[in-house]
Amino acid sequence: PYSFSCACNAGYQGDGVTCTDVDECAEPSLNSCHVNATCSNSLGSFGCTCKVGFQGDGLSCVDVDECANPSLNNCHANATCSNSVGGFDCACQSEFLGNGEHCFPKQTFALGDVHSCAIKPFSSLLCWGLNNYGQLGNGNKTNMLTPTAV
Repeated sequence: PYSFSCACNAGYQGDGVTCTDVDECAEPSLNSCHVNATCSNSLGSFGCTCKVGFQGDGLSCVDVDECANPSLNNCHANATCSNSVGGFDCACQSEFLGNGEHCFPKQTFALGDVHSCAIKPFSSLLCWGLNNYGQLGNGNKTNMLTPTAV
């Protein structure tokens, strides 16, 4: 008498007659992707891709220093770029105001308890802060959390 046995190929599970794909990405112990990589399941296998802010082959991912290359960050010329794991932060230098992407020279001429205004080069006026009495001069009573032209 003849006998035979069937077994599923690597990346599949079942009794050898009926085999289904193993999702290696569903269980970290089934794949070798780096902690800073994304796992993508495919039939009988998987792939690893480093997350944004990291570079490598997916099995090994290292932080990208976006501050070392100005084309990799959106910090203003008058801001300081600080690298962080997987990203970066921008902060305007002490003599400038803004969010790090946009920095304006400090030429403040009006300070209130909870609002401020500054002159931007070429005579634009920017104000921000609480505006419950219309003190920002923008024609409404909406609080402005970032410098806004008035």
